[in-house]
Amino acid sequence: MSRKRVNRLGCGCLLVGWFAFLIIVPCGVINLVVNNEIVITKSGVPDDQLRIWLINSTDNRGIGFANGYITQTNGSQVCTQTDLRFLLWKGTPPDKTKSCTCYQKQGESYAATSMDDGTCMVMK
Repeated sequence: MSRKRVNRLGCGCLLVGWFAFLIIVPCGVINLVVNNEIVITKSGVPDDQLRIWLINSTDNRGIGFANGYITQTNGSQVCTQTDLRFLLWKGTPPDKTKSCTCYQKQGESYAATSMDDGTCMVMK
């Protein structure tokens, strides 16, 4: 392949990426403004999701970010760790930035068995 073709291919890929960025970002912002949150579910396990939401209370204003992920599985029990981050332009963020919740699978659904303010402990 000649150098000219490689340059054209690179410019074409950059152009496609730029137009994708110009479409995805405004659609995400519009969705956030209209629905007050964006939730991307990673699996069928509760709290295994990425969530971005608007904070509009009298004391706080800003954006919250929650990233939940599976930390442990043991048979029909699963634990999810959720990390919280805040970008506030009014108010102060809460002290709690991590939580752990364990669930027991019951048929097709899950029931919470324990909650903890912090990192998930190792199951025995």
